[in-house]
Amino acid sequence: MHDIKFIRDHPDAFDAALKRLGIGPQSETILEKDAEWREAIQLIEAAQAVKKKAAKEIGIAKAQGKDISKLLED
Repeated sequence: MHDIKFIRDHPDAFDAALKRLGIGPQSETILEKDAEWREAIQLIEAAQAVKKKAAKEIGIAKAQGKDISKLLED
């Protein structure tokens, strides 16, 4: 297992180590996949924040006996 932080910080050294093993450069591909992964995580976290906020608003509205149908539509 390789440390992604090391690959981010030292892609040339990572590729040089692979070259000594007879493997072609891989850091560019790995870093592209890492960027995609990090972007996906950010989108998931943003969606979870929206869901959490909506759940809190619905809980407050229910506790106050308010109609929550409008909150459920959004």
